[in-house]
Amino acid sequence: MRNNKPQNSSDYPDVITRLPEANLPFEGAKGWILQADESQLVFFEFEADVKVPEHRHGYPQWGIVIDGEMELTIDGKPLMCEKGSEYLIPAGQSISLGS
Repeated sequence: MRNNKPQNSSDYPDVITRLPEANLPFEGAKGWILQADESQLVFFEFEADVKVPEHRHGYPQWGIVIDGEMELTIDGKPLMCEKGSEYLIPAGQSISLGS
């Protein structure tokens, strides 16, 4: 997701940024997690030009871009997402972020 905000700032309200912060295995991103027994809700914030390496999850993922834009690749197919775009990643499909 591209934006022009200074690093380490967030437009999310305190009700989100007070959630536990995700331990992400790559640089340039933050996430705050709301966890339940069978589901997880994560609010992500990405620095400009962040790259998330290809990976898979054993569960489906749905998302919506709140601000900015990002290039998401799902199972080898690039998808340009901008503010308001929704996406669905079926369980087991490869995903990556960035060009």
